Amino acid sequence: TPVWFVQDGESLYITTVANSGKVKRIRNNERVKITACKMDGKVTGTWMEAQAHEVTDLEFVTKVNQLFDKKYGLMKKLFDKQRIKKGVIDTILEIRLID
Repeated sequence: TPVWFVQDGESLYITTVANSGKVKRIRNNERVKITACKMDGKVTGTWMEAQAHEVTDLEFVTKVNQLFDKKYGLMKKLFDKQRIKKGVIDTILEIRLID
C-alpha cells in the first residue's frame, strides 16, 4: 500500500488510519517488508525486511507531524482537513530496517 512517509535518522515514519488492517497486523507481528513505489503502488525498488511499531510518545508524535508538514505542506493540510471532517483517527508507525 503506498503511503506518505518522512525520514528521521534511520527511521521512516508513516501515518495511517489507526484501526486499519495494517496497524492491527503490526500490533500482532512487527515484521514488515518495504520498498519504494509510485503513487499507484507500482514497485520501483527492492523489497527490504523491516520492523514496525506504533508511536505513542505524544512529544515525538508532534515532532513527526512537523516533519510531515514540512515535507508535504499545503497538500497535507488539505488532506488533514478532509480526514478531520470525516472523523478519521490516524496513528504514526515507525519503521526500521532489520540488519
